[in-house]
Order: sequence, then C-alpha cells, then structure tokens
Amino acid sequence: LIAFHIGVSKSASQMIAKTCQDPKGTHFVQSGQTQTIRKATLGGAAPRKYSVLITQDDVAIESWTDPYTNQTSILVNQISLSTTRLVQILAHELAVYFDSKSNPDHPDAIKVAKLSDVQRHPPLPIRAPLAATDPLVSHALSFLRASEVESSIVNDLVAEGFINAPSATETKALNAILGAECRHDCLLRFLDYNRKLYQPYTLSLMALSPQYRAALLSELKNTINGDFVFWNRLQTAIETLPVQYLNAHFKGEVLTNLQDALSLNSISSPELRQVSAFLEEEIWPLERQSLASAKLNSGQSYLEYLKVPLLSSDNISLSSGPRVRVRTGITE
Repeated sequence: LIAFHIGVSKSASQMIAKTCQDPKGTHFVQSGQTQTIRKATLGGAAPRKYSVLITQDDVAIESWTDPYTNQTSILVNQISLSTTRLVQILAHELAVYFDSKSNPDHPDAIKVAKLSDVQRHPPLPIRAPLAATDPLVSHALSFLRASEVESSIVNDLVAEGFINAPSATETKALNAILGAECRHDCLLRFLDYNRKLYQPYTLSLMALSPQYRAALLSELKNTINGDFVFWNRLQTAIETLPVQYLNAHFKGEVLTNLQDALSLNSISSPELRQVSAFLEEEIWPLERQSLASAKLNSGQSYLEYLKVPLLSSDNISLSSGPRVRVRTGITE
C-alpha cells in the first residue's frame, strides 16, 4: 500500500513502514482501515506516478495530482530547482493526497469526526460543508493544511541535516497564516485573497469538480427564488461551460492538460470571465456568509477546524492538488 499510494520502491516502502512505528507527529493522522484507501482513477486503481517539468519561468501552480490517473506532475523553475524545493513539493502533495478534510460535502465525510458536524442554524441558501467544497475554497484550505504538514516534514529533515532550510523570505508570509494568531476573520480574508489568486484557473477547477457543481445546482433549486436570467447564468456557469472545457482540455497526458490550463488563451477566455464573474457576483457572497457564521456543534469556528490538518484513508477518493505558491503580502 505504501509503494502503491506514495509511488516509491518496495524496499523504500519497507523502510518507511518501519519508521512509521515512531508515534512522533501522528497528531496529524487519523487511523483507519487500509482497505478504505481508494483513489478514483479511470480504468481502475493506478499506482502513484510522478513527472517533473523544468520551466524557464515562474508558474503559479507548482504541482498537481490528477485525481483520475493518480499522476503527480511537478513544475519547477530551473533557477529555483533544489533538493529542498523538491522535498517541499513532494511533502505538500503527500499531505494533499491524504487530506481527509478536502471534500466536506462528500458522502464519505460522515467517516471523519466533526467534518459534517455543523450547526444547522441559521438556515442559509448554501450549507457550510458545500461552501467549503467549492474548489476555490477547498483548494485554498487544502493548501493551508498541506503547508503545515509540509513545514513539519521539512523542519524535521533540516534538523536531521538531510536538506538545507528554505529561505526565510519564502516562509515568512506563510508562517503568519499557519500560526495560531490567524483565526476566523484572518481565514476569511485569506479565502478572499486566494479567490483572486485562483481566478485565472476558475474554469479549470470548476471543470474538475463535478460533485460540487451537481450539489450546488440541487441546493440552489431548493433555496433560491431567482429569475430566468439568474437560472440561465447559473446553468451556463456551473454546468455548460465547465463540461465543454473539460471535454476540450482535459484529455490525454496530464502535463498537456496543465499546459492547456495555464495557457494565455485559457486564462483570458470569454468563457473564463463569464464563469468567474457569476461565481464572484452570485455564489461567493452566499458561500462566504455561510462560512462566516458556521460553527461546529461544540461551538468551534468551522473555518478554524478546517485549517487544522487531518490525514487518513477516509474521504480522499477525489482529492488532488494544486500546490499554489503563497506570495509576499498575503496577510496584508
């Protein structure tokens, strides 16, 4: 199972299994049955594979795990290529792969303690677990959780002398968000910021989120009294354009898919602007209102709960990247 899901050799997987007997760091991990480890792939389960693409320019997406082929693609600027950078990306994608909070509205979420344990009042048009499954929200929160796991792994390897420490400039802004002082209101601002960061990839992310799109359509039909113009815009932005984009761009090799998603034609298209405008004008205000007021039955902020990493074999069938760089000034 270790060799299959992490993509290492049999001998390396045996060494990892022995090392994992050490309880250090297991506060991130929820134990589960090994048979529940499942990733949705086309044509049946496929072992984890990796591809590395050396780029000449910086790109916002540094890695992506395709949920259908189980292939992790890593994009690294040749100037910044180093052992430390590769370890950071691999640790981050490992955390994303087993992130049990990445899909709060999935039926499997019931297996994860507290994930769907949200207070039912006040009644709002979009439930908090569904709002947290919006790919522009879920990827941002997955990034935070995976970054904390990444930081823990990197710090351990630096302490053991295996890799050099990342630059202080690179980690300063991220550490401010990961710190205990970034709580509910700070997390809302972080989501606002990341929606702007992810805006060029909105159509790609929506195309790869069929469960969220179907659930959102179903939810709004029961909670919103919109006019014809609203429902037409909703159908176009949530269903028609993402499906057309998926059929046109996501086929064949995952690296080709990534290049299509990052191309200037894709990130400046009229279809992208149409989908992005509808989500920001009509959907995000409703989702933000829900997330701003959501609490667990214990009284804890739902966003603060979603910030904390939880790795397990549950609720991970469709979890995927990307690892999006946090830039200087993100907390300002």
